Amino acid sequence: MASCAICITRHAIERFRERVEDLPDRDICEQLASPAVERAALIGAPYIRLEHGQRIVLQGFTVVTVLPRGCSGATLLKRRPH
Repeated sequence: MASCAICITRHAIERFRERVEDLPDRDICEQLASPAVERAALIGAPYIRLEHGQRIVLQGFTVVTVLPRGCSGATLLKRRPH
């Protein structure tokens, strides 16, 4: 499999810390750029679910946020004012 570089936004790091676990940036980046996340990005997946139910949101090869447990992309779209 070809290697790809996962980019992680500051927002995603902050949401991970808030919604998953308070870890140093380096440890969070290691989890958000795991081989599973790389594989999901390679196939174009918009989300990847974490062990405890939170979801990583991907846009291409960029991790843009971490959703809280029980929240999906569809749930967010319903909440956003248009």
